[in-house]
Amino acid sequence: MSRPLQIRTIVVEDEASLEDRVSLLLALAPWRVPMEAIVNGPCAPAPVSPPPVSPAERRASARLNAAAEAADRIDRIIALVAAAFDVERARIIGPSRSSVLVPVRAAIAWLARYVGGYSSTQVASRMGPRDHSSILSNSKTAFELRESDLVFKVLTDRLAANVREIAS
Repeated sequence: MSRPLQIRTIVVEDEASLEDRVSLLLALAPWRVPMEAIVNGPCAPAPVSPPPVSPAERRASARLNAAAEAADRIDRIIALVAAAFDVERARIIGPSRSSVLVPVRAAIAWLARYVGGYSSTQVASRMGPRDHSSILSNSKTAFELRESDLVFKVLTDRLAANVREIAS
């Protein structure tokens, strides 16, 4: 039957010299003394190096960073349009079906998708609990408003210049 491993902790109360530490550690267990224990003291933990990162983990991290960056840019587009139309962000992303919000949401969808280059799914995730098909419908509405409403067209053209700066 083997003996259980006993671990001893040595606490040096006064300022012991390095030679005293080495001799004390070697006397207890000469075959198990790591260099870190001799230099840092018997109670110091060994330094831990971070585990290697696999290529798959690196790609996943890059995708998460890109998604977070896209979400931030879409939020900035929403804030820009909200300021231009003088509507609160909470109303834009809220459940209201008010006709006042139709051109606002259409402008956001058109600017984010066709000027910013974001997918309908990305835009929908930042516009509250909406399906991507709502963003597609809003984009279609924006095209129709741009053809029929000169004020909407001029406003979205001016906002497009700002969105290009945000997206780059």
